[in-house]
Amino acid sequence: MTLPDVVKLYIPQREQTLRAKVQWRRNDEIGLGFTATERVAEVSSSPTEVVQRVAMLEAEIASLRALLKRLKAEKISPADEAAA
Repeated sequence: MTLPDVVKLYIPQREQTLRAKVQWRRNDEIGLGFTATERVAEVSSSPTEVVQRVAMLEAEIASLRALLKRLKAEKISPADEAAA
């Protein structure tokens, strides 16, 4: 599938659609960039929305830390320790 240089990216967790420009392409991956105006629009949230977003991000960070810890534990298996 070919993507245009400018796309609309829908973020369901934020119920927000942003315009993004493709910055780079490699094989089946792309990198997107956002303009300053879209970032300003993100900041103009109510205090309640900001508190909810922070709580959601903190939960996501905790989940990612737990996943990282589990992956590190799986990587260092007893067979790896014996070989070292």
